[in-house]
Parts: sequence; C-alpha cells; structure tokens
Amino acid sequence: MLIEEASEFYKERVKSSFESLTENKLVIQQMEQQQKQSISGVQEASRNLQSQITSQFAELHQILTEKEQRLLRDIWKEENKNW
Repeated sequence: MLIEEASEFYKERVKSSFESLTENKLVIQQMEQQQKQSISGVQEASRNLQSQITSQFAELHQILTEKEQRLLRDIWKEENKNW
C-alpha cells in the first residue's frame, strides 16, 4: 500500500511539473514571437532609413552638380567677356 501511495504522490508531482513546464514553454514561445516581430520592425525601419539617406544624398549630389555647372558657366562667361 505504501508503494502505491508514494507512486500516486510522485505521479501528481510529475504531472504538476509537466503542466508548469508546458505553461512556461507557451510563455517563452509568445516572447520569442514578440521578439521576432520587434526585430522585423527594426529591420524595416533600418531599410527605410537607408533608403531615405540614399535619396537625400542623391538629391544633394544633384544640387551640387547643378551648382558646379553654374559656376563653371559663370567662369566661362567671364573668360569670354574679356576676350
């Protein structure tokens, strides 16, 4: 009889531990999913920032190229005005 009682006692403890571990597993899986979503959001923000930086530098490059052309034209006009 003592073996059966001990067996039932440990069986309940194992069952309780298993249920606790199952709950912990679910919590960890939810946390993992949240972290993946967070990482995905950060990656998307990074791609957007990279695109914005590239666009802004292209715009600045165009502005500087136009200014360079104007200045070169002005120099050419000044040189030809004196001849």
